[in-house]
Amino acid sequence: MAYAVKRAKGFAGYYRDAHGKRCSAGIFPTEAEAIIRAGDLEGLVTSHPSPSTTSSTTYAEHFEHWLTDVRGISPRTIIGYEYEIRKHVLPLLGHHPVAAMTQHIVRDMVDVLLLQGAGPHTVVQCKSALGRALRPLVPDVLASNPCHGGKVAVPPSS
Repeated sequence: MAYAVKRAKGFAGYYRDAHGKRCSAGIFPTEAEAIIRAGDLEGLVTSHPSPSTTSSTTYAEHFEHWLTDVRGISPRTIIGYEYEIRKHVLPLLGHHPVAAMTQHIVRDMVDVLLLQGAGPHTVVQCKSALGRALRPLVPDVLASNPCHGGKVAVPPSS
C-alpha cells in the first residue's frame, strides 16, 4: 500500500516491492501526488505470493520456501535468523497457518519464550526474524505484518 511521509522539501512517496522492501517514489509537492505516484509504481511491480502460500500453508512450510528465495539480507543475518527460527519459533509456531498469523499469536510467542527463560535479546531476535520472513506475504496473504506494532516487554533483571 502506497503512503507518504512529510519531508522538509515536500512529501516522500513510498511503496513495497515484490519482496517487501520499502522503495521511494521520490519527493513531491503534495501528499496526494506522492501517494498517487507511489501507487502507480507499486502497480507496476509484479507481486506474486509464493505458490506454497495458501490458507493452509504452515509457517514451517513458508519458512523453508522463504529461505530458498530470501534477498536483500546479508548471509550472516540469514544464518542468525535461521538459527533463531529453527531453535525458538518453529517449535511454537511451525504448525500454525501463515494466513491466520496475528499480533496476538506473536505476543503469545513472546510470552512463552520469556517464560521458558529466553533472554530479551533472543526474544527480540526471534520476533525480528519472524517479521522478516512474513514480510513477503503482505498484502497478498496477510493484511499487515503481525510482528509490527508491538514492543517486547523486558522483565526487570534480578
